[in-house]
Amino acid sequence: ARMSGDCIMLRSQALPQVLQQANTGGVHTTLLMSPEGSLLAFAGESANEKMVGAIAANIWSSHDKSGKSALQTDSLQTMFIENEEGRIVITKVAKMLVCSVANQDVEWGALKLKVEAVRDALAPPLSQLVIPGAV
Repeated sequence: ARMSGDCIMLRSQALPQVLQQANTGGVHTTLLMSPEGSLLAFAGESANEKMVGAIAANIWSSHDKSGKSALQTDSLQTMFIENEEGRIVITKVAKMLVCSVANQDVEWGALKLKVEAVRDALAPPLSQLVIPGAV
């Protein structure tokens, strides 16, 4: 992303480079996706990134909707998931989601810091985008 007058330009070829910064120390894949699970960009292992993105977005969406109705709040910011494949952290960035996938031995705190660093780097340019249907 770079500033150009009053406009922030987002260079799509730079997205994988930003996502790749999280892929160290046991983190092997980082994704940027729409709330519906459409893969917008990814960096890392290229095995099942579309499926991981769709599943992660679905889990996020169901918990986000449950929280909104039960708690009357829009406060879901970060989600932690652990399964037999490893650990996943999902966080909201603008109207999109960032998801990092790591080995089971990666500490939760380290994984959270990595995904938050990606979120913080992407928030300024992504918050300027208008995405039809995004909430």
